[in-house]
Amino acid sequence: MQTLRFSRVSIVVAAVALAVSLVGLYLSFLLWMAYGLLLLAAGVYSCVLTGAFLARLAKKEVRVGWKWVTLGTVVIFVISFIPILGWVAVALLYLASLGALAMSAARGARSKMRV
Repeated sequence: MQTLRFSRVSIVVAAVALAVSLVGLYLSFLLWMAYGLLLLAAGVYSCVLTGAFLARLAKKEVRVGWKWVTLGTVVIFVISFIPILGWVAVALLYLASLGALAMSAARGARSKMRV
């Protein structure tokens, strides 16, 4: 079975194409809002992933609390000040969290469709 995979570019293209008609304008607005929420969630999730990675390195903890998430946020903030390598590292972490969220959403949608 062939699966349909959306990338960042296809979401933007679909939103612009829907904005041409009056009915599609509302759907385009909803698509832009969902895309913005996905990007916002990916930013938050990247801080959680960084905190979980640091917790695993430091104390071998599986449970991640608010202190580790705060430390992950500070680490991402400090790394982003490194001119080129920091930006690349933050972008890769952000894209990894965006991919994890997209895969989780797709897995949830598939499980609901099978029921």
